Amino acid sequence: MSKISKRRRAAGTATAYADLLEDRIRILGPDHPDTLATQNNLAHWRTAAESDGTGAVG
Repeated sequence: MSKISKRRRAAGTATAYADLLEDRIRILGPDHPDTLATQNNLAHWRTAAESDGTGAVG
């Protein structure tokens, strides 16, 4: 899989987590463990979508 393909996949996953986070905040509240886990996962996938594969973000 190419770097561009991996970044697109990561970006799509980040979008899905962003949508899920909105729902979890609304339904469970901002301090619920599942909401916090979703925030963590969203941060991971956003970083992966922006990464150049060397660990650098940009």
